[in-house]
Amino acid sequence: DPSAAALRRRLRTGGLLALVDLRPEPAGGAPAGAAWTYHEPALVEAALVRAGFDVAEVRPSGRFFVMIRATAH
Repeated sequence: DPSAAALRRRLRTGGLLALVDLRPEPAGGAPAGAAWTYHEPALVEAALVRAGFDVAEVRPSGRFFVMIRATAH
């Protein structure tokens, strides 16, 4: 994934990456009025690993967000 690779290039080894992504509405899709594409957390995690990150945490933070914490290696 070009985005994950671009993020990795900007961090030194040991650097911390923190991402916040939107979760879909329970009925599916984006919240009303929001233009975005949902990313399955497992796919984001896999892209980060391929780009050179150790993913330490993927967790929802309530209804609206998923938080991802990774370290560059």
